[in-house]
Amino acid sequence: RLQRDTDRLTNLEKLRQSLNPERPLELGFALVRKGDGTLARSAGDLASGERVNLKFKSGDRDAVIDGEGGFVPPPPTSAPAPKPRAKPAAPPAGQGDLF
Repeated sequence: RLQRDTDRLTNLEKLRQSLNPERPLELGFALVRKGDGTLARSAGDLASGERVNLKFKSGDRDAVIDGEGGFVPPPPTSAPAPKPRAKPAAPPAGQGDLF
């Protein structure tokens, strides 16, 4: 019975950790809190000029929302995809000259 209870407790701890709202910070994301302390869940929750707090894994930074939204950052520039190599010329079809 003790082993079963230990396993159950271990599983509950894993579940608790997976539901931790600060877990995404470890993956490089930030939590955005409005001036009243509530989470901003989308860009539409924020108005131009509104003060927010950005919480990162390594600490907090204050910021002010700029603009009216709708800004889509350009995709990152990368090297152009390599061109496929040309296939070698196929030998002529048919039986060819036997004599």
